[in-house]
Order: sequence, then structure tokens, then C-alpha cells
Amino acid sequence: MNHLISNPSGIDVAIKDMQADLYDGLSDHFTSIEGFGRVYKFPQDDSFIPKRYDVNVKDYESVYLDDTKGCSFFFIDGDDHDTEDGIVYTAPVKIVFWMDLSKLDDSHRADAEAHRLAAMFLKEVPLEFTYEGLEKGIDTVFKGFNTKDIQKDDLQPWHLFALKIKLSYYLTQKC
Repeated sequence: MNHLISNPSGIDVAIKDMQADLYDGLSDHFTSIEGFGRVYKFPQDDSFIPKRYDVNVKDYESVYLDDTKGCSFFFIDGDDHDTEDGIVYTAPVKIVFWMDLSKLDDSHRADAEAHRLAAMFLKEVPLEFTYEGLEKGIDTVFKGFNTKDIQKDDLQPWHLFALKIKLSYYLTQKC
């Protein structure tokens, strides 16, 4: 299921467009997929965990691995969004993917194939952004978040990675 927000504005307009395009592309490769928009730093103990706001239940839900899904993805934006004119902003964004690699190819660990697919579908999104890199591993992808409650490690068949981008968006844009 693709959990698109209603009436987005600012950065959420761009993220919603990316989310829709990524979901459509990845749906050709995974029968069970969850797409989420931007997540938030939710306080827990003395740290944070990434959670999305679910408008249907009016509460925050964890976006850590749901092992009943072949693929899930979501967006983490950095705290600093830069601008030169007060209209166009640029933000560091991570697009985080949890994938069951056995759904892509069960003859080997298809992590490189997962990276290629995600980057390929992202490249087709008609928005202004630049690639900044790729991150792998729980502690790297979730740097700044509490990871002690993650039940599954980044081992076959599961793979966690993030595509890092700089995303440009209009602060005043509404959908």
C-alpha cells in the first residue's frame, strides 16, 4: 500500500511525487510493498526513533522493518533546509529502503540489484535533486536514531540501505 498524504505543501509535495513514482516502479518487482512519506524523530527514552504519522489512527507508527512486506521505503529529511531567496529550499533527504532480496533473485544476495533498481526508478522522477550517495547498514542509515529495538539485522534475505539526495522544493508550493 502506498500511504500518500493528502494536501501536502512545501517539501511534502516533492516527497509525495517521489513516493508515488518509486512505488509504481518497485511494484513491478515486489508483490507486497509499503510506501511512506516523510518520517519524524519521535522521542523515546533518551533518543529518537523514526515514526510516521498515521492520519487514520491519529498516532505515530514505527517504520522499522515489517517482515511481512517484500519492500518498504520512507523519507528522512535533515534538520537544516537551506535557501538563498526564501522561495526555493534545498534539503538533505535519505530515502530508506528495507527489501527482502529473495523476492528479487533467490540465487544470490541481490543487494547490488536492489540499489540499482531504487536508483533507476528515482532517476525517472521529474524533480530537481542531486544524488549524494548510498548508505548501508543499520547504524549508518539510522544514525541519530535508537536502533536497539530493530529485530532483524541487515542479513539475507533482508537488506537495508538509503539513497542520499539533496532535494530542491518550493516552500510555498501546495498540491
